[in-house]
Amino acid sequence: MSIGRASYRPPKHLQDWVRARDKTCRHPGCNRIAKATEIDHTVPWQKGGRTDHDNLSCLCAKHHMFKTHEHWDYTQPEPGTIIAISPAGKTYTTRPPPF
Repeated sequence: MSIGRASYRPPKHLQDWVRARDKTCRHPGCNRIAKATEIDHTVPWQKGGRTDHDNLSCLCAKHHMFKTHEHWDYTQPEPGTIIAISPAGKTYTTRPPPF
C-alpha cells in the first residue's frame, strides 16, 4: 500500500483502496461519495509527502481547494484518521466507517 516517492499519482489499486476505506470526502460534515472525490496527499507531495495509504485520503474538489490554498490544514496520525484544522484553529477528527 505504498509507492513512496516513486510516483506522485497513486496507481489504480491504491486509489481503489483509499476510496473503499474512506467511503466519502473526509472533510468534516461532507458526504460526497468517494467515487466523486480526488485522492489527496495529506502531507503534500511538494513538501516531501509520500504516495502511501497512510498519507492519502479522499477530498471533494471544493475541500481539496480549501486545503491547497491553506484555508484548512489536515493531518493523518494513523491510516484513515483525519484531523482537520479550521482557519479559526478548531480541530475535527474523522474516522472512516468500519468495513
